[in-house]
Amino acid sequence: MIAAAPPPTGYDTPAAAKSDPLFHLFTKYSGGLAACREGGSAPCPHSLLFPRPPLSAHYARDRNKTGAGMTHDDLPVPRDNPIVLRAALRLGDALADLDAALAEQARLRRKIDDILRQANPLLTPLDPNRNGPAERARIRALTLRHTTLQKSLDKATQAETLARQRFEACRADYADAFDRHSIAQADLHATLRQSHRNAAAIERSLLHLFETEWAATADGLPDTSFDMPQGSYSYIPLAIQRYLSMLCELDMQLSNDPAYAAEDDQRYRPVSFVEVGCGPGRNVIIAQSCGLCRFSRVSGFDIDSAAIDIGRHAFGLAPDLTVADAMTFDYGVYDVVFSFRPFSSDRMQGQLEAHIAATMRPGGYLLAPLSHDLGRYPALIPVDRSYDIWKKIA
Repeated sequence: MIAAAPPPTGYDTPAAAKSDPLFHLFTKYSGGLAACREGGSAPCPHSLLFPRPPLSAHYARDRNKTGAGMTHDDLPVPRDNPIVLRAALRLGDALADLDAALAEQARLRRKIDDILRQANPLLTPLDPNRNGPAERARIRALTLRHTTLQKSLDKATQAETLARQRFEACRADYADAFDRHSIAQADLHATLRQSHRNAAAIERSLLHLFETEWAATADGLPDTSFDMPQGSYSYIPLAIQRYLSMLCELDMQLSNDPAYAAEDDQRYRPVSFVEVGCGPGRNVIIAQSCGLCRFSRVSGFDIDSAAIDIGRHAFGLAPDLTVADAMTFDYGVYDVVFSFRPFSSDRMQGQLEAHIAATMRPGGYLLAPLSHDLGRYPALIPVDRSYDIWKKIA
């Protein structure tokens, strides 16, 4: 390893030599520079003069753990929460400022290193012939440049300190906002879970009441047997929660449809509703009583005459329930048609859908969960994301 260089000679007096800043600088650190050149473990001069504090783990990332390369996309940001989003944007800007400040410090330190490397040959080895006026002028020029860069580095260090403080403040604000959001989300999820449990409990209770009343009514009727046609399902009720969700979506569609504009101060005019394969009329009762849509009349029909008799006697639905065949029924007098897959046969279900598409009125709505192939009819377009609600446009 190259030995540390003695103090340079050639000054007019020892005091003149000691007054030169580079005299002390290179006396103390020229050995460290030589070790760096040899690949040794001694620290480079600028790392001794200007030690960099360890970077916080909060932003230690890609580029030598300075936080460089981190962007807004690296932060866990709930896009639907504007408070957390603003905090994340401020944190990202503060991080960019801190990275720029660290980069400016690194740039100035590289320049100081370059000055050290230029000055080192002028100071070692000690050769009286190399300490003439030109060399001394060169050393003073380097000293002046070093002093200027040192002042710039001091300012850059102050800027880095301010940027670091701003980053830490923004990081704390972001962490607080994200914690608040997480707590709110946890509360929301707990509320939703409880709501789902409540809704499921209500549905079970309603189904029990319906089935109990149906059974009691059926016992009092003379004959409730009926042979379903081949390819047809017996009555299969759609889950009440899903049924109500479809009515909510229908209400929104009608509210935004100019063809259903109301003459009064309501959101849309009253509409008529019919259910295909209504069985004893459970969905008819729900649509009549839930108040989700503005219905002028809610009715249903089924080919099962026994189920219609039960609904008429159990819930007083005689005016609303009729016996009819879905393949020949006239759907053109209704604004809304509800059909929950009455056929097990794909061929028969396809024939039903073709008949509904051909006979329902233009502008009418078809609620058809588990449909077969409604997309084949150009006159029908889906109006919801689940492809359960369709509108006839022509």
